Amino acid sequence: YSEPEPPLYEINKIGDGIPWVLIGGDRDLLNTQVDMRWFRDQLVEAGALSYYEEYQGSHMSFLCAKNATFYDKIMEIIDEVHQEPA
Repeated sequence: YSEPEPPLYEINKIGDGIPWVLIGGDRDLLNTQVDMRWFRDQLVEAGALSYYEEYQGSHMSFLCAKNATFYDKIMEIIDEVHQEPA
């Protein structure tokens, strides 16, 4: 985007009708909890947030965590928010 700051997106226009699931880690070096919570609040305001959770981990936890039991929880969430077309 050739700017020092990324552009602001109109969250209410992204994925209209798509259930958003937002999961963030408290040890994430790529995304701060402040930014994560701001994004959560934007999704709530747009009426698009289906699920939010903060866990102990980081971006890399999804690739090489010692304890990946959160994958089971993620699959449960996907099953809950995903609806098959009629």
